Amino acid sequence: MILSFSISNYRSFKNTTSFIMEASATEAKSQNVACVETPKKTRRVLKTSLIYGANASGKTSIILALYSLCS
Repeated sequence: MILSFSISNYRSFKNTTSFIMEASATEAKSQNVACVETPKKTRRVLKTSLIYGANASGKTSIILALYSLCS
C-alpha cells in the first residue's frame, strides 16, 4: 500500500511534488477513512483519492509516474 508518493524532475514537474493518502485529524466524513496497522503505529488513510485540475496541469504526469513505479 502506498501512503505517500513524491516526484521531482519528472516530465512537467521540476520541483518536488507529493501525493499523500493519509487522512487529516478531523473526524468529519469518517466513513471515507480506513485504519491500517503498521509495525510502528496505526494510521488513518483515505479509502479513495482523486486528482483534478486545469488542462495541462500535470495530472497525467502523476499517473504515469505512479505507473512507472508499478512496472
